[in-house]
Amino acid sequence: MIGVIGCGGHAKRHVKYLQELGQEVVLYHPIKHPDFKKLFDCDGVVISSPTSTHMHYVRRLSDYSGKIYLEKPGFKTLDEALELENCGLNIMIGYHYPHTILKKVSDMIKGETILSFDVIMSKGIAYKKSYKDSIKSRGSVSELGLGHVISIYKLFGGNISDLKTELYYNEENGVHDTAVAVAPRFRGTFTWGGPVLDPHMNIVTTNSLVSVSSSDIIVRSPRDTFDSNGWFIDPPVTFYKSIDGFNIKPCLEYFLHNDVFTKDKLKESIDISLICYYNK
Repeated sequence: MIGVIGCGGHAKRHVKYLQELGQEVVLYHPIKHPDFKKLFDCDGVVISSPTSTHMHYVRRLSDYSGKIYLEKPGFKTLDEALELENCGLNIMIGYHYPHTILKKVSDMIKGETILSFDVIMSKGIAYKKSYKDSIKSRGSVSELGLGHVISIYKLFGGNISDLKTELYYNEENGVHDTAVAVAPRFRGTFTWGGPVLDPHMNIVTTNSLVSVSSSDIIVRSPRDTFDSNGWFIDPPVTFYKSIDGFNIKPCLEYFLHNDVFTKDKLKESIDISLICYYNK
């Protein structure tokens, strides 16, 4: 039995996938489902409320002995980040891409030197009339979006201490709608302003070519592939997978099947969120 705090669109997705995974779900919302004590009877609790309330609920669960899935970024301030790191609770922050098929891809090229790594994610909402007055236009392109890009970078062996980030203002629509993270041989972009990409990736290693879209994943290798005259040619496809985008279900499955989340893993996720807030 899993408790879910929240009632917005993302919380509803959590409920949907948890139920698909065979879980009974207990809901909490301060108005719609106000019985907080029921959560203490659950095997785990998912905090999927607005970011500004994340630490409020972590504090309310200070005596809870079960596991907690905390939606990213998990906090709003540096003080809250330090509090979260030292809260002593069994918490996993929900950066979900490292729990998808991308983990298998990263394992396939493990040990190969990455020469070029580009990631872009886009959600395509910055030109809606409602965007300018929404929370998404007030810096959350970094807080809520760029962290996913950085989590992918880390999954493929990147050192997050090498990253620098920048938030871009779009004069055409009068809002911040794009954030970029760069490191040697890496560029990652998250934008609310373009057509949907979830995500699009191109990686060149010393032995492989990797292409990822929301519809398929293609890996080509080895580097030393030649035609009959001894000229280099495109390597053959060694892995192909048709996919239907990326969702949080594999991450929730990981949460359900693991009972202990270490403080070191929690700090890794906190560090990703901190880069989005403070590494400008």
